[in-house]
Amino acid sequence: MVRKSIFAVALLAVAFGAGLFGLSRKAPAIEPSPKAPVAEETVEEYEWKGEKRKRTIRKVKLGGEEMEFVKVPKGSFLMGSPDSDKEAWAWEKPQHKVTFTKPLWVAKYPVTKGQFAAFAKSAKYDTDAERDGKGGYGFEGPRGKWNVQNPKYTWKEVGWEQSERHPVVNVTWADTEAFCKWAVKDSKTPIRLLTEAEYEYANRGGETTLYFTGDKVESLEGYANVADESAKKKWDKGYGGSYGVKFDDGEPFTSKVGKYKPNGFGLHDTTGNVTSWCADWMDGVKSLPRGDVTDPAPNSEGEHKRRCVRGGNWSESARLFASGCRGSWYPENRMHHTGFRVCFSQE
Repeated sequence: MVRKSIFAVALLAVAFGAGLFGLSRKAPAIEPSPKAPVAEETVEEYEWKGEKRKRTIRKVKLGGEEMEFVKVPKGSFLMGSPDSDKEAWAWEKPQHKVTFTKPLWVAKYPVTKGQFAAFAKSAKYDTDAERDGKGGYGFEGPRGKWNVQNPKYTWKEVGWEQSERHPVVNVTWADTEAFCKWAVKDSKTPIRLLTEAEYEYANRGGETTLYFTGDKVESLEGYANVADESAKKKWDKGYGGSYGVKFDDGEPFTSKVGKYKPNGFGLHDTTGNVTSWCADWMDGVKSLPRGDVTDPAPNSEGEHKRRCVRGGNWSESARLFASGCRGSWYPENRMHHTGFRVCFSQE
């Protein structure tokens, strides 16, 4: 199994200058937010590995767009990578028990381009890539270079075809925070980024394997948009080649949200498609907390230079798709594979 990725080798050293860092156990409590208004709940069926399951859905109106949230149950899980995973990085250990005492409403999909457009129009908001004149990153075809920054690339344009149902990319951490603040005001719902612990819990979907689908990367076929044969055919030499998985998911770039099958909790694209910004600061190469934790707040310790990211994306494979894999980037980074997912607490 290939255990390196563009994120760990090329983007980390060239595009980001960012490391992969640890999570401190001590953190202040999350600031109180307004309680979510009572909303109609619906129940719908989905399938997880041949088993029929049900998920509870709440729909929230945002600037004329609709966002679906799935009720993720309270519970406990082992966060991080086990000692048996010899190829895991040190900052993914030690594996420890995390308990959530309340359910969490997690967006069924990453924030889409259409949803972000509604925000930008309503709030009259320009992203960092638009304001600073540097732009974001995109694709230079026909067999393109993969690490090109240009003012023409923003959340609106990345060099490949996007619909309103594609996940938004080329957003900084500050852009995601601006979206959440607007969403709270517009919907009267305490919408926010997920913490790192919440993201891993939601991503695993109740599973304990290396990937949320199993212990082999091939198990992700049909469940995640990863660097694969489609990427290998489309991108320049080295991208999606030695780092790509052997199957073909049919998408060389981002894909419409929900194209692939959901995880055990009924969430789509928690692994692959786009990397997701999380609420935590993540500075210094540190281990995970030692000992059990309950309802952990986002980490706020460190030098406040890098924010946590989770989930991997369409341009990465193997190590970066492991459920326990942890990463961090400078908050001002804006990339063609980075988006975000939001949530809100029930109480």
